[in-house]
Amino acid sequence: MVGVVLSAAFILGGTCAALIPSGVMTLIQVAFVLIIALLLLSVAAMPVFLTALKQLASKLNGSSNGATSKNVVDKSSHI
Repeated sequence: MVGVVLSAAFILGGTCAALIPSGVMTLIQVAFVLIIALLLLSVAAMPVFLTALKQLASKLNGSSNGATSKNVVDKSSHI
């Protein structure tokens, strides 16, 4: 999932970088802002949010760290 988002960010960043040689100051400013935002997204925000969403999804499914109730052995019954 991270690879798809990262490759989309690279493609969008390259598209915005193509606006820089146009000479129009507004397009250059928009391109720089978008490239900086994509860098912040891919370096800072994406790892935190995707990890949090993955843990939240596993908790909502009723499993913690991939272990289900079928995999847990009650040690008190094995005396």
